[in-house]
Amino acid sequence: MPGKIKQIILNFLDVSKQPQKCLYTFIYAGRFDRKLFGLHFYQTGCSKNLIISVGRFEWRKFLNFNLPVNEKLIRLVNQTPPHKRHFFVEMGPNNRSVQLVKINKLGTYGECLALLKFIRGKNIKELNVISSPWHLRRLMLVLRKFIYNSNITIVPVGSNWPVSYAHPEMRPENESLITLAIEMAKYVYYNLFLNIK
Repeated sequence: MPGKIKQIILNFLDVSKQPQKCLYTFIYAGRFDRKLFGLHFYQTGCSKNLIISVGRFEWRKFLNFNLPVNEKLIRLVNQTPPHKRHFFVEMGPNNRSVQLVKINKLGTYGECLALLKFIRGKNIKELNVISSPWHLRRLMLVLRKFIYNSNITIVPVGSNWPVSYAHPEMRPENESLITLAIEMAKYVYYNLFLNIK
């Protein structure tokens, strides 16, 4: 019975679609399987530009990827108080940059707003967004709230790709019922919060 409940919740939360070839792909902070999938997606030429969200507790592990932006990231980390360390790392044919972004207490909500500010500043009209399958419905709730009546197309992509399966615990079906139930509660809260805003 718990397994069936878990699958029902996962099926509801997972709104992932087939990734599209486009100029930009964004990877949400958090689970590292998201970054593994997004980097592979970028390195195989499926996206010309990659934006990686790096949270305050993951920048050290992020350095293990040995990307060309590492020195820029370390420099900015050293200039930033720990509680403000959240960065967007951008890589592309004409740009390799790191910028500090402001994220509020509602992490996913703040991250979505920072992303929308970023893409509007660059006049991006289409992008893939990569996160854990069970996280996608909540983040798309926020993004759709603020791109209503705009011509921005956002494609949600789950990070449940075989490169992640080197770590079986990262498979979405192996998430605990507690994790999925907490995510469901967050989704309900966001629904109420965004309707009030």
